[in-house]
Amino acid sequence: MTTPATPTIGYISANNRWGKHYDEFMKLVPDGVKVQIEGLGLYTTHLTELAGKTDVHVAKTTELAAANDWAGIAVMGAPVEVQNPDLPRKIREAVSSRCRPHWTPGRRRCGRWVPGRRCCFARSMLG
Repeated sequence: MTTPATPTIGYISANNRWGKHYDEFMKLVPDGVKVQIEGLGLYTTHLTELAGKTDVHVAKTTELAAANDWAGIAVMGAPVEVQNPDLPRKIREAVSSRCRPHWTPGRRRCGRWVPGRRCCFARSMLG
C-alpha cells in the first residue's frame, strides 16, 4: 500500500521578513498539510512600494508554485491586493493556464502538479 503524499501549500508574502504572526498561523495548519512560506521581497521600507507589482508578483508566484510542487497557493496581505486589485485574477489565470485536468483512478481530482502543468484541484483552491 502506498502512503499518500503530504500536500504542500505555498504561502506567499510580499516581504522577506519572518514575523511572529507566521508562528501563530502555523499553529492552525492541520496535521498532514505542509505550508511553505515564501517571501517575494517586493518592498523594503514602505508598503506603498507594492503598487504596480502585479506582474512581478505573478511571475515569482507561478515560478515558486511550479518549482515546489504546491497543491495550492495562499496570497496573504491586504496591502498588496489593495494596491494591485487585479492580482488574484492574474495569479488565477497564470496558474490555471498551466493546468491539464487529470484524474486518479476512482475519478477523483489528483491534487498534484505534473511537470509543466498544475492540477485542477489547486486552481479550485484559489476561488
